[in-house]
Amino acid sequence: MYKFENMEQVVSLAGLLHDLYKSVDMNWNFTHVGIEQNNKNSASSEKIISFLEKKIEPSDFLEKLKIIVSDYYEDIGFKNKNLKQIKGIILKASEYSANERKKEQMKETDLRSKQLNSIFESISIRDNKRKTASEMKYMYKLGIISPENIFPEEVKNEGNMNFEEDLHKHIENFFKEMEEIKVENYSAFYSQIYTLLEKYTWCIALDTQNKSSDISLFDHLRNTSALALASYKYYKEKGLLDKEECSEEENQFLVIIGDINGIQDFIYDEMEIDGAAKLLRGRSFFVKILSDVISLYLIKELELNISNIVLTAGGKFYVIAPNTQETNEKIKKIKKKLNDYLYRRFFGQLFVNIVTVESNGNEISKNFNKIIEYSNILLDENKSTKFSEQIMENPVFNVDYYESDGRKSTAIDRLNEELKKMGEKIPKSEYIGVIFDSEKLSEERKETFEIIENLNIKFFNRIEIKEYKEKEKIDMLLSLNNTEIIKGYPMIFRFTNNYTPMENKVIKSFDDISKSAKGNQKIAVYKADVDNLGMIFSIGLKGNTELDKEYNKKVNSEKKGKTDYNSLSRIATLSRNMEYFFSYWLNQELSKQNEEIKINGTEYLLDFKDIYVLYSGGDDLILIGSWDKIIFTAYYIRKKFEEYTTENDNITISGGIAIVHPKIQISRGVDIANELEEKAKESNEDKDSLAIFNKAFKWEKFEEIFGFAEQLFNIAVKEENNAQESDVQNKKILSQGFLYRNYRYVKMAEKFWEQSEKGNPDFRLLTYISKFEYDYGRNIREKLEKLKKEEIKELMKVYKEHFNEEITEKAFINNYMGIVLNYVLNANRKNNNREVE
Repeated sequence: MYKFENMEQVVSLAGLLHDLYKSVDMNWNFTHVGIEQNNKNSASSEKIISFLEKKIEPSDFLEKLKIIVSDYYEDIGFKNKNLKQIKGIILKASEYSANERKKEQMKETDLRSKQLNSIFESISIRDNKRKTASEMKYMYKLGIISPENIFPEEVKNEGNMNFEEDLHKHIENFFKEMEEIKVENYSAFYSQIYTLLEKYTWCIALDTQNKSSDISLFDHLRNTSALALASYKYYKEKGLLDKEECSEEENQFLVIIGDINGIQDFIYDEMEIDGAAKLLRGRSFFVKILSDVISLYLIKELELNISNIVLTAGGKFYVIAPNTQETNEKIKKIKKKLNDYLYRRFFGQLFVNIVTVESNGNEISKNFNKIIEYSNILLDENKSTKFSEQIMENPVFNVDYYESDGRKSTAIDRLNEELKKMGEKIPKSEYIGVIFDSEKLSEERKETFEIIENLNIKFFNRIEIKEYKEKEKIDMLLSLNNTEIIKGYPMIFRFTNNYTPMENKVIKSFDDISKSAKGNQKIAVYKADVDNLGMIFSIGLKGNTELDKEYNKKVNSEKKGKTDYNSLSRIATLSRNMEYFFSYWLNQELSKQNEEIKINGTEYLLDFKDIYVLYSGGDDLILIGSWDKIIFTAYYIRKKFEEYTTENDNITISGGIAIVHPKIQISRGVDIANELEEKAKESNEDKDSLAIFNKAFKWEKFEEIFGFAEQLFNIAVKEENNAQESDVQNKKILSQGFLYRNYRYVKMAEKFWEQSEKGNPDFRLLTYISKFEYDYGRNIREKLEKLKKEEIKELMKVYKEHFNEEITEKAFINNYMGIVLNYVLNANRKNNNREVE
């Protein structure tokens, strides 16, 4: 048990638990949760109060918490005016968290049968028209977070007829696991409840009164807790706790936005070929954990809770704090301290860009997207003056050489060695312990990694963390990609891509990875991100005309207008679901090492064993792997993303695949992939495209292109070892020489189309048709006549027709045949053969 230390802890916990009744009161039979009550509205409160009494030492603070939780919805008139004010703060925080709940007063539904809708289904960026409630069919089944459960299911007609029974079981499991919490301090108690809420209530709808609800109960609870604590601290410092309530226009909140600048330069700078895979893994993970650790450090220094980190999106973090003088002064000191350290240790490569935006309840509840947009402007402006103070104080870096084991090394060399060690640890680790005070470490210091000054992390596997004897040293435990609650620790889930190809427990080099490629032993870099993400967050959640009409019928004339759908909790739900896909699902899927996919009706077994996740999180990813496997893995990820986002064509992904030598500077491969990604996005108005071999195409053409390429490869491969030279049926049909000549013909067709677009075609280029016909007649026709396999004859018929088709904007010959031939030539290539031009 532990004891409350102050009222801030009471307010924060009350905010986190206030709406938990929804997950219980949707049940009719309260014996399922161990309570017999005549008044069903108080059943959940009684359950929560019973739990609190078992876990928290008796005190006046506990009594206040019990009153706030039990009487949340019934204003029975508190005798204590201060307590009544605190209740009002939590009520307002709830309203600010999810303003839509107050506004969307549509037709009521059965409380026991409302599932959580997928937020992706309601997004529209083209006509700014969301689906109506009756049109929304994708919902989440009840279950703890898992790679399978996070995918919504299309529900027909009445939906899940067993939903009430499933909910009974789900809630029982939640309370059963909550009863197992055993901690001795508030931080651990709060974080374990927070983590359990994410584990169980991520899939429960906040609002069961409406025909559709796409905000999860978890996001609403955590944001209400954050806003309530920030608001209470503001009231307290301003001496307003006796006041009825703040105006919705009063800037009581301070949104702190942090972003790590210089990531690309840091990750790829001066990378030697030997050990590049380990160093890349270490560097890319470091910038990810750096952002996490800084946000945790911020809330520690500002005396806030984990809930106050309301968003982590696109490499940025957003913290809700009270807009007080004390907060602003602390932030200035924190910024200075962090960047002093980063400047010294990383020689100006990494900079933590922190800005603040004052805000009020009205903006938080209706236009949080505007806060995000404004903060991006401030972050861009701040980049131009980064390290200005540090440069004035210390304009010259000291990179003296040091003698170690008879070798000279610099601070940079030692840093790289440390990051390599981190890179080796990551794939084998399941937990990370964050230690705010490194003085607690003593002899353990060698086993930890310093992230910022006086703040270290320590890696654990499942056995090590359970056997660790000094729990008090760990200030926060990050559980990587698993949802098991470790007793006794303050902990949160952190989903991150730590999957890395291994051989004999050692990270494979890129050279080793290339050796598993088909034909040409090269690697590919795949870079992709979600299209129009800014628009998705800024206008994708805007109102729907039909919904607004329904709403306007139910409210007074002065309140009529366009309903706003950009509350903090809706944006948080959207951001978290994006993170689940790129940081959680992708890692777990690749860990399976293989998966089946259909291409034009043919089953293909995808091999993930040599796919290296350089980065994946927020809304983008960078993968490295053998060139042929990356191509089909990219398509598989896109198909799963389409499924994950309810096949909403407003939410798409575009990417570029660069095929490079395994010994190239990997930064160059990423640069080429980035250029190809831009080419894909610019290739058509709707984006939703892939670029490879310097050609871009819509994803919808992938199966046609690469299904055809695979078929051609299968008749171009070398004859089997046992085949006799005279055995025509087993001999290859397409030689490399023939394919190379065909590739030159395709380039002629492409050039003719480019010139035609500009109005000055060179008709001599059309001679490729006669050249192809001659080549085909001399090298292919006789082979086909002797073949018995009709499917090969049919395939070559289609192939020949493509070379004879008219060159147009959509013709296969000038748009896709170059990709097909590039694939076949690379797949059929011996390493001593010439490159494709």
